[in-house]
This record gives sequence, structure tokens and C-alpha cells, in this order.
Amino acid sequence: MKLNDKHGIALIDLLITIIIIATISIIATSIVMNPTSDEEGMENHINIEKGVPGAIDYSKKEALFNSAHGLVKAAEKECLFKSMDGSISTETVIYDFGKETHNNLDFRGEMPRGGIMKVNDNCAVSLSIYNDNWCALKSFDETEIIVVELDENCNQHDRP
Repeated sequence: MKLNDKHGIALIDLLITIIIIATISIIATSIVMNPTSDEEGMENHINIEKGVPGAIDYSKKEALFNSAHGLVKAAEKECLFKSMDGSISTETVIYDFGKETHNNLDFRGEMPRGGIMKVNDNCAVSLSIYNDNWCALKSFDETEIIVVELDENCNQHDRP
């Protein structure tokens, strides 16, 4: 029998492979569990510490932000199409999400539980909508949507 003739894997080869995989997994876990220092990364870190309820709450906040963004874009798009047709109203169009009186906007996202969105004759949009724990706000002159914790005054903020 020759000295270089091997059949199978030696124990040392298996040990080295396990050590390499463990090292890679430790590095990957530290990257995932320690987000960057930006604000969103810190929120993710806080939610990881709170466990599943915190992660679900954070997901609801992000879902409301995405829905609000989708609603604003859909309302702007509809307004621009109406302005090209010449059928735009000089009055402010109001979408009341608590009463099913809004037009069927084609948007991506989930319909909010309640709130109001207004579109003026310049196709500027303001909104104050909410879901279970969060309130999304935007005024006519702001470009960004902000999401704050829901309080009893969500619909009465001076944004819309």
C-alpha cells in the first residue's frame, strides 16, 4: 500500500472545514445583528432587542409609509391625467379613508384603516392616514412623508 493513497476524509480535514464554516457564520451574524449607525439601522437594532413584537410593529410602520407613498403618487398621477384632459377641478379633492367615499385609486400598498388625503388644484397632496399604531403625515408644501406614533389627534394634525 502506498503512503499517498487516501480513501475518504481525514479527521483533520473535517475539523478544518468546521472551523472555517464557524468563522464565516460568526462574521455574518455580527454583521446582521449590528446594523450601521444610521437612524434606520438603530431602529432595526432596537426592534431586534424587543423581539417579534418589535419587528412586527416596525413592519407595520414601514407598510404604512409605503402605502402613504403609493397613495400620494397615485393621487398625483390621477390629478395630472385630469389636468391633461382639462377635467381638473378647481376645488380640493378629499379622500376620506374611514368612510369608503374615496375614488378607487390604483396604488400599491394596503388601504389605511382611516384618515384623510387632499389633492389641490395644483396636484399637490397632503395626507394624514393611520393604521393600528402609526400615523403618516404630509402637508401640501412638504415633499417627505413622516410616520409618527398614532395618537388621538392623528386626523387633526394641521398637515391636510
